[in-house]
Amino acid sequence: MRLSKKAFLSLACALATLAGCNPKLSGWQAGIPGWTTEMNVAHATPRNGYLEATLEIQGLTLITFVPLNDTCSAIFSAGAQVDYVDSIPGGIFRSGDRTCQAVGIGSLAAWRSRMPRPENRGGSIIARAQADYRKIYEDSDVVFLRGRFPLSGKLRWVGLDDLIAVVPRIPVCEAPISRNSASMEYFPVGRNVLTLVSTRGQCPILGLITPYRHEPSAED
Repeated sequence: MRLSKKAFLSLACALATLAGCNPKLSGWQAGIPGWTTEMNVAHATPRNGYLEATLEIQGLTLITFVPLNDTCSAIFSAGAQVDYVDSIPGGIFRSGDRTCQAVGIGSLAAWRSRMPRPENRGGSIIARAQADYRKIYEDSDVVFLRGRFPLSGKLRWVGLDDLIAVVPRIPVCEAPISRNSASMEYFPVGRNVLTLVSTRGQCPILGLITPYRHEPSAED
């Protein structure tokens, strides 16, 4: 009798408990459509019409972006437990009879870990393409750049011609932010995932958001 992928994963974790298997983490990393993972909300921060929420399970910290509305705000209250339901893109979060659809992802290395790993040197080649964008928001921590980020498809994200890239407010990112265009890189392995190239180094992209409404300009 052949086991389904979901049943096989559950059985494998049950047999490997003494070896330290984490069923929640294993289930999330498998990326099985419809799989539900219970997560804890560490904190949530409003940013320009979005809610940036940090969720935790043993072995994983996951950042998600959702619309800043009453329903999502109620789900992502600090200390709450939510159910992550796997779907593409970004998943759906549930709490009781409330649901909230993700519109963006952070923790890009965690999402990359669910992709097939390159099996040879050719699969580890760094991809590069030009990104074009404009600044639409900034606060003391991050800057939102909205535009075209073609290599986001490497993470199976959607809307490549109209995305928001979240970058940190650090010196290495100053030049890419001010130029409104930069070379974008994707790293299939290693610490970096997506970056904007700067003369000072690599400006890391912390998150990707698909706009769900008109965003104000940086001058608004």
